[in-house]
Amino acid sequence: MEYIILEHHYGLGDYIICNPIVTNKSLTHKVLLPVLPHYMESVEFLYRTNPNVICISSDRIGEKQNEYKCDIKKIGHDHVNHFNTFTEENFEEMFYRHANMDFKCKANFHLDRDLKRENEFFKKCDVDPYSYVFVHEYTDRVKIDPEYLPDCKIIRAAVDVHSPNIFDYITLINFSQEVHVIESSFLCLIDL
Repeated sequence: MEYIILEHHYGLGDYIICNPIVTNKSLTHKVLLPVLPHYMESVEFLYRTNPNVICISSDRIGEKQNEYKCDIKKIGHDHVNHFNTFTEENFEEMFYRHANMDFKCKANFHLDRDLKRENEFFKKCDVDPYSYVFVHEYTDRVKIDPEYLPDCKIIRAAVDVHSPNIFDYITLINFSQEVHVIESSFLCLIDL
């Protein structure tokens, strides 16, 4: 099987959005997927059951390209052309267009959940199901307006509870009374 480096944007939400693209490419190629170090645990977890996806450090693209003698397929790297030419298309649709895939394929997102791991994380949060609100915001930049939050316990991701693996939060999110998130990787995860 041939190797290919599949380079899309480096945000954690981008890895979630592009999961169906990477999975599709892994049917015909060994995919080397560049990842920033602080997202490595989450992205490796996302693809841990797919032997055809190999996460590599984002600073080793050139080295891996030479080692495997493979092409680099870039996804989502023509921002200027995108916004000038495809005025009705959002950035997610751009990823799928670049991959020559129908945007409806986004629904093929796949994650083998680890319920034991999620439940252990949930227990560490020390809350009862449906007794709290899950919030994700950037406290230094973008905050959820408190007037929209009900009067109950608030669990803020990465503030009140933290895991380096975003997928640990799924049970916590599912058992929340309400969810309030800014446009972020958590929104992408919840969407899919």
